[in-house]
Amino acid sequence: MPREMITKDFKVTGSPEVILRFERFLAMLHFSSHWGHSATFAMGLDGDGPERLTVSPAPDKFRDQYSLTSGIGGDIEIATAQGYTVCKMAEMGSEWFVRASATLYKNGEAHKTAPHKLRDDD
Repeated sequence: MPREMITKDFKVTGSPEVILRFERFLAMLHFSSHWGHSATFAMGLDGDGPERLTVSPAPDKFRDQYSLTSGIGGDIEIATAQGYTVCKMAEMGSEWFVRASATLYKNGEAHKTAPHKLRDDD
């Protein structure tokens, strides 16, 4: 039996840099859902700095829950179906990073390259 699916439309506004990061975040969700990959996803945002992001309609029903989470001071804040959780980067262990050239780095060393390029100039 297929799972019930819903569709919601949101308008997201931010600087070009934040919107690019948000699009990359959406790509993680989209492709992981289609490839059958399970993980916890994150997107950095300096909300008290120049990196503002607004969503319309605002998800006000979660405001009280999230206000408790945002005051903890964690590096990673995770939304779950049941609420929110927070952890520090030091708890994460090794550092993995993917550059725009589609190369995966682990602790600063190239680990794997995607089979196709993301941009012509890579």
